[in-house]
Amino acid sequence: MNELFGPFGANPDLEPQYSRHTEAGVQYNPQKKGNTFRVTVFTRQIKNAIVYGNPGYINLDQQSDHGLELEVASHLNKKISFQAYYSYTTGAVHTRTFDNRDTSFNNLIRRPKNTFGGSMRFEISKKMFTSISLKSIGNRKDTFFDPNTFSSIPVNLSDYQLLNVYASYQWADGKWKWHLDTKNLLNQDYFEVYGYNALRCNVNTGVRYKF
Repeated sequence: MNELFGPFGANPDLEPQYSRHTEAGVQYNPQKKGNTFRVTVFTRQIKNAIVYGNPGYINLDQQSDHGLELEVASHLNKKISFQAYYSYTTGAVHTRTFDNRDTSFNNLIRRPKNTFGGSMRFEISKKMFTSISLKSIGNRKDTFFDPNTFSSIPVNLSDYQLLNVYASYQWADGKWKWHLDTKNLLNQDYFEVYGYNALRCNVNTGVRYKF
């Protein structure tokens, strides 16, 4: 309703947006308990995609997105397990000019083409547990609204890596539990949304008592 009759950029002549999503995957679980391999591919077709353009909300001809996801998980032994994943996503808007020229362009805002990461979990003892995880986000595109020109300006967001470490220890039959949670251990300076800083390295710790 905001796109049709809202106070900013409304366009009552907008056509409805239609989308079709298709996904297929294969998961393999070998006989060894705790191992999993998964592959998923997906595609999405959008007709009359609604975007904020100039001078307001408009319809684009067609958008096509596709990608794949890979994931593997394994219990190396009773105390150590790991998980790793990779994701590839791409997409483009297809439009044609009056002289029938294709003006396709990538428009996946804030979505990287490549994302990968993994984690390892260590059950050091029945009382102590720790884990470490790494996530890598590739380059992305974003838009910045310029209040002086009232237009959206394309910008690039750099890639970044997040390293997180967690540890916990419990005693007195689990009534007491201490935890330490460290985020962004590499102290990366990055943007998830252009112009809004994300947290640098931060540490959270505490003790819990269960009655």
